[in-house]
Amino acid sequence: MSADEQRAATNAAEHAADNCSVHDNLLSAADPALTEDQALALLKQADLPAQALGQLAKNGALLQLRKVKVALVCHPHTPRHLSIPLARQFYTFDLMRVALAPAVPADVKVAAEAHCHRWPTIRRALQRLWINSIHICG
Repeated sequence: MSADEQRAATNAAEHAADNCSVHDNLLSAADPALTEDQALALLKQADLPAQALGQLAKNGALLQLRKVKVALVCHPHTPRHLSIPLARQFYTFDLMRVALAPAVPADVKVAAEAHCHRWPTIRRALQRLWINSIHICG
């Protein structure tokens, strides 16, 4: 077997392995029995395709978990039509996490920052709570 034939065989085997792993990721993402830990492990894969992320976004049980929602929005391959509406459901701390994450696409960061218009209200409420706790404690 010549060197060119060996390289072609190696490339074909790698391509088949990549297709197999993509297919496995799609199957595991579509599994309704997927746990939070399994979903988070799946979302840590940087090469996860958009189809698998879409399957995860369709899993209603997983979307009730805050960590999974944040990881889904922070994944760089999540389609914008999924990540931006999900980010609008976040609390302020999670919005800050999305806005400061380095892997999040710029348009998702801008949407998260725009949705943080609640910050001054929350900051004032926390200041009042802190002042009241000083008065109560003495």
